[in-house]
This record gives sequence, C-alpha cells and structure tokens, in this order.
Amino acid sequence: MLHDIELDKKVPEKTKIVKDVAECAREFYKLKNKIRIKSDLSLRDLYRGLELSVKHPLKKAQEKLDQAVKKAYYYGLPKNMQKEDPLEFLLGLNLLCYKKEKEGHQIVGPGLPSFCNEDKVYFSDDTIGLKGIEGD
Repeated sequence: MLHDIELDKKVPEKTKIVKDVAECAREFYKLKNKIRIKSDLSLRDLYRGLELSVKHPLKKAQEKLDQAVKKAYYYGLPKNMQKEDPLEFLLGLNLLCYKKEKEGHQIVGPGLPSFCNEDKVYFSDDTIGLKGIEGD
C-alpha cells in the first residue's frame, strides 16, 4: 500500500508500458550513438551539450524516454499521486518496499519484470565496453 492505496497487481496495459520504455530507450541509445560517432564526442561532452542546449537533437528523445518511464512508475495511481514531486514519490515507494520486505513479502528488484523474460523485444545485443578489450 502506498499513500493508503493498495496497488492493483493486475495491470492490463503493463506489457505495452514496458515495451514503450524499451522502444524509447532503444531509440535514444541509437540516436545518442549516431550523434556521438558523427561528431566524435565523448559521452561526457555529448551529455554536457544536452544539458546546455535548448535545441539539442537528443533533447526530444530524452523527454520521450522520461515520459515513458514516468508513465510506468505512475500507472494505476490516482492523479493526485502522479502530481507529487518525483523524488518524494520514489522515496515513498522505496520506504514501502523496505517495509514490505521486512514483513516477509517478496520484492521485485530493478530490471525487467518476470513477464518480459521470454519476449525478445525487450533485449538488445548493444554493449558498452572499452576498445581493445575482448568483446569490443
């Protein structure tokens, strides 16, 4: 229960919501790499430009990903809870998970929910590595 509201465990759109996050993340990653390689920028320089520029090409993709993630976190919650400060909301959610875990309930950790494990749409073969190290 969060803010005296029992969260619905049967979320009919949960697969679509997770797919939206995966698709937005993949789009962001591809665009980020395209810009980084074309401009010969380090990730630090790329993100610095994103923070400083109002019209940075990644800005729209980042906002789209942020909205997809926000929708996933807030799905099924009352509108008034969706208007809370995101950090306060996440702290409350974290405290709730802590209490539930102390009571012996199983807590699903970060990452994909179990209903996604068999669907390849959620996975990619993209990796981050160092040049010259095996696998790169």
